[in-house]
Amino acid sequence: MSLMSSGGRACGIPDQQVGLLHSEEMFDDLDNDCPRLPATYFEDRLDPPPGWVGELNAYLSCGDTYADELAFARQHRWPVHHLDGGHLHFLHAPDLVATIVAHLFSALQSA
Repeated sequence: MSLMSSGGRACGIPDQQVGLLHSEEMFDDLDNDCPRLPATYFEDRLDPPPGWVGELNAYLSCGDTYADELAFARQHRWPVHHLDGGHLHFLHAPDLVATIVAHLFSALQSA
């Protein structure tokens, strides 16, 4: 499988990450449900609005891939949760991830 599907559009999951899913069938189901985006979508850069860091934010880290972002969140004293998982962990443990997100949201509400 390839990042690029027919019509020059991206499915969003590179070949090296397909193995993170439970099965090839799970990948096919996910790929079929994902919207098709032009490849140029992944080349664009979005700049955050000024002052966004001081707004209510929280961070859920799944694994060590985004360690710099986790450190940034901690530095800014956001509610954080580090889950020992991988990039697509929400597919492996959706109930757990949803529960953690709900806890992070609650932490924001009480801030």
